[in-house]
Amino acid sequence: MKEDLINLHGMSSEKSHTLTFPTIPDKYLSYFVRGYFDGDGCVNYKQRVVSFVGSSLLFQEELKIKLEALKLSPYIKKYSKHWRLFITGTRSIQIFKRWVYENKELYSARKHEEFELEPIKDINQIPERSLKRTKEAIMKRKHQFIELRKTNISNESICEELKISISTYHKWLKEDTEFRQAVNKIHYI
Repeated sequence: MKEDLINLHGMSSEKSHTLTFPTIPDKYLSYFVRGYFDGDGCVNYKQRVVSFVGSSLLFQEELKIKLEALKLSPYIKKYSKHWRLFITGTRSIQIFKRWVYENKELYSARKHEEFELEPIKDINQIPERSLKRTKEAIMKRKHQFIELRKTNISNESICEELKISISTYHKWLKEDTEFRQAVNKIHYI
C-alpha cells in the first residue's frame, strides 16, 4: 500500500508541504477521506467541530473543494507549521458523518463513537447554522459592523444586530489591524 501511494500518487514524507490531493473516483472518495480523518482528523461533537490537519495547503484546499460539493462550508486556518481544515455546526457535521461513514468497513471506532454522542435521525430537522464562519463571511460581518458604526449605533446594539458577541468584537479589534483602524477612524469623524 505504501508503495502504491508513493508510485501512483507521488506521496512521500519529503513532499508533505507540497502534497496534492490524489485523483479518486467519487464512489471511493468517502473511503479515502475517512482514512485521512482517522489518521489526521479530529472530532469534538460537544463543540460541534470536525477538523483535519496537514502540512500541505494545496491538499487542504483540494479537500475543501471536495467537502463544499457536499454543501458543507469548511474553512482553513494557518498555524505555525501546519494547516487545519474545519467543519463546524451540528447540521454540517451530521452531513459529514453520514457521508464519511456510508459503506463503512474499516474505521476508527473511537472517532465514530464521538459522532454518536447525539444521534440525529433526520438531518433536515436541524436548522442551518445562522452564522457562517468562513473568512469571507467574517469579513462581510466586519464590513457591516463598520457601516453600522458610522450611523452612531452602539457597539452592543451592532453586535446584537449582527448576532455576534461583544467578545467577538473585541477579538476583531485585537487581532485585525485594518478593522481596528477603520473603527478608530469612525470615532474621529
